[in-house]
Amino acid sequence: MWKTMGKAAAAIAAFFLVIFLSRLWGSGFCQWMQREHPSLLYQYASGGKFSGDVYFSEEVLRQTGVPQTLTGISLEKDLIGRAGQISREQWEIAHHLAGNPIYLAHLRQMGTSLSELFSFYERLAGVQDGLIYACRYLLFLMWVVFLHLLMRCRPALYFAMGALCILATCIKLSGKLASVCLFGSSTVNQFLSDGLLPPLLEAMLTFLIFDITIASMEKVRLGHKVESLYRDLPALETLIVHLSGAVEVRGEYRSDFSRLLPNFHDYLSHGKRTRKKALRLMQAIESLGDPHTNRTFLEAAVELRTLLPGK
Repeated sequence: MWKTMGKAAAAIAAFFLVIFLSRLWGSGFCQWMQREHPSLLYQYASGGKFSGDVYFSEEVLRQTGVPQTLTGISLEKDLIGRAGQISREQWEIAHHLAGNPIYLAHLRQMGTSLSELFSFYERLAGVQDGLIYACRYLLFLMWVVFLHLLMRCRPALYFAMGALCILATCIKLSGKLASVCLFGSSTVNQFLSDGLLPPLLEAMLTFLIFDITIASMEKVRLGHKVESLYRDLPALETLIVHLSGAVEVRGEYRSDFSRLLPNFHDYLSHGKRTRKKALRLMQAIESLGDPHTNRTFLEAAVELRTLLPGK
């Protein structure tokens, strides 16, 4: 019980650590991008049209007569902060800029418009959240792998993935009405429906894809390795039939395993495997080499036979 509670506490602690680190690393990476590679942010926000600020740079403001005191365009703020304020105050800014023919002429000359200006800053304002969500997705992927290694229970993990997928799909298809009904119309609702469920769901689906793919590859590889064992099945069947008539013999003996089932003996000598099915097969093969009576050898042979059904 205490072991299970410890695992649950470790999983919960790792979950909250993911949320904390994703915000820390996402914000830090965004700040680094603003300092070192602002041109990449401009290209992203403008769809590749501009590699610099053609809207509210100091030179543009001076040439067009737009006051730096206008709400939202203060050059003292960082790029992402300025973009967020411009997006929030866009109606006031649009009203002021629409009455400035010099600024409108500048926009036409650059091949853009007021609507593209606000689209540019809306995309720029969402950069930090996007980077936080990307970090959260990667960290949640690591968390799911950690959860799998900690719990070692695929059915429970798959069931949780299915339940989460149902919840996220209902929220998406209902236009977030389901999240309002479940969590209320608060910042908690926005965090859960936009900042938590999508990256967690994507991380779980990514894990599911890789887990199923790796399991399938392992199954095929194991199938190739045990292919030769099927050549020993007729001898194993003969042993089972022979021993079924003499199970009451009490004398103990050690079977000549390499002579009776040479392919099984070769498989055993190649080294142990840790996959669950391979480990069961290896243990069943090993048990045939132990000291036996006819009855125990028959039981071990039948157990081995059940792990390799006839083709």
